[in-house]
Amino acid sequence: GPRPIPERIHGMATLKSQVRLVPGVLGYDMALSNMAASVDNLAIAGQASLSGIMTRQPTFALKLSATPVSLDELLSHFPSQWLPEHLQRLLAEHDIKGRAEVVTATVTGSTTPAPHVSVSGEFKIFEGQALLGKDRVRARNLSGTIRLDPDRLRAENIAGEYGQMRITAGKLAIAFLDEGPSLELDVGGTLNTAELAATLATSLKAPAVAGALAELHNISGTTDVALRLTGRLNHPDGLSIPAAELTFRNTGFASPKLKEPVTGLEGRLAYSPASVEFDRITGKLGAAALVIHGAIAI
Repeated sequence: GPRPIPERIHGMATLKSQVRLVPGVLGYDMALSNMAASVDNLAIAGQASLSGIMTRQPTFALKLSATPVSLDELLSHFPSQWLPEHLQRLLAEHDIKGRAEVVTATVTGSTTPAPHVSVSGEFKIFEGQALLGKDRVRARNLSGTIRLDPDRLRAENIAGEYGQMRITAGKLAIAFLDEGPSLELDVGGTLNTAELAATLATSLKAPAVAGALAELHNISGTTDVALRLTGRLNHPDGLSIPAAELTFRNTGFASPKLKEPVTGLEGRLAYSPASVEFDRITGKLGAAALVIHGAIAI
């Protein structure tokens, strides 16, 4: 029946399980099978074991799944020691919110002489939010599947909105290094071309390209985007775009470097820090037909 649950965990819990206690190599071992628990809106199922009871260093292992709840509520129902410190900092610094479902999670560790816990598993995220990039742009309505290991977080099938960009497919990996978390993000989506130009002008490491983009005005149309973002999350200028592919849809703009505006632009552009490749881009420069194909070294 309902009982107060341990310190640092908030709420009331109802727990049902089959319990088996036997002598172990050292002390006693306990196994909880067919475990089912409910804590407020959270329903948990799984199994657990505790080894070395009545010894100086008992260890535990827990495998569980849980129903979707808000991330704040999920974290409030588990000891803070279960979440690695680097992951706690990541959640706080980037204001990560949303709803989470524990598909499967494995927690192992010991409580004495000092708490030591390792967490791995698969989680689904819904209605997620986070502040990303140097300008802390808010990503909204995020969804995807997260796989967590002790030293790495991976996500796939990411969808949502980043600023004005609607993300339709994405994947990321975050490595928790001694010098700070390192990000690799591959994302695709559709974006207003004016918003895209402003974003790339502040993100690209190539000064010539970034400067040319910053000078554009009267920008119209949309662009399909596939880009790669890499770098350090804990450094103000740590993120960069080493590769991007843009497909223009009826795009137009004006530039001080051109006497006439460009209109009706269609085609593909591929960017890398070494070159910009133009793949059969067509449109109009003033009244003249425009065709661009080839590559420019940066």
